[in-house]
Amino acid sequence: MLHHVAHEQAFADAPNFYRTAVSIAAEQRKPSLVLKQLTSKDGVAVKDRTYLSKLYPHCFVGSEAVDWMCKFRKIKRHDSEIILNPLQSQGTIEHVAHEHPVRDGQFFLSFCSVNHLAFL
Repeated sequence: MLHHVAHEQAFADAPNFYRTAVSIAAEQRKPSLVLKQLTSKDGVAVKDRTYLSKLYPHCFVGSEAVDWMCKFRKIKRHDSEIILNPLQSQGTIEHVAHEHPVRDGQFFLSFCSVNHLAFL
């Protein structure tokens, strides 16, 4: 698994710098279980949010998802971010404006599938 050195974009066929995303904690987590926990009633806070006068319905903040993972899974921030990235690759989490990969920061993310929204 590779990620952009500054976590600014997804992997692309371009002259960018990447590094190996190695995490023993991440290897021990199944993405489907992480998704189920994130979308549970005790999971990440999903609600309508506004940025620059634009409404983004049913979304959550990347840093809050990382905070949640650190607290409830007792892992480091870097490990949390590595665990969340496969959910984007699988098409279950995305940036609301499709401008950023899933990362630790003030970025609005949403669950992509209607099936996953049923957990909320």
